Amino acid sequence: MRVFIAVDIPDDIKKPILELQKEIKKFINYKEVEKENLHITLKFLGEINEKQFEYIKNNLEKINYRKFECSLIGVGAFPSINYPRVIWVGVGEGKDHFKNLFNYIESFSSVIRKEGKKYEPHLTIGRVKYTLDKENWLKFWNRNKDKFFGRFLVDKIKIKKSVLMYKGPIYEDLYVKELS
Repeated sequence: MRVFIAVDIPDDIKKPILELQKEIKKFINYKEVEKENLHITLKFLGEINEKQFEYIKNNLEKINYRKFECSLIGVGAFPSINYPRVIWVGVGEGKDHFKNLFNYIESFSSVIRKEGKKYEPHLTIGRVKYTLDKENWLKFWNRNKDKFFGRFLVDKIKIKKSVLMYKGPIYEDLYVKELS
């Protein structure tokens, strides 16, 4: 099974993000992340077997971490604004908490899959096929690079299964860890 560990975004925070996704369509041809799939990834594990799943689940059960506030702020792109391949919304308040959780998860999950790059918490909102109008994309980004999308309480972490389909992935919650 193909899995990752993530935090879901509450529905009330999704509305301004969905509006943003529509606006981006004016100058970028991209595949938006569907409303029901919006999340902040803590760790992508890829294909794992049942034994590995139990190992990950058992270690997540041991987390003793408090709930925390998270704010979503700003628009960015990987690898860069000038050459976007992935468009994202940033994490403001709560960023250090995500990094702490990532480091804990990495401490036991690296035997399955070690992260090859520095972890930067973000909410992926789309994957770019190509930029239609670079000048207006850059103007749009400049207007939205510090935009506030909302704040929410992070009170659970999930192991999610990802089934790749032609129209996009379908996610299923396999395990939910409540934070204290």
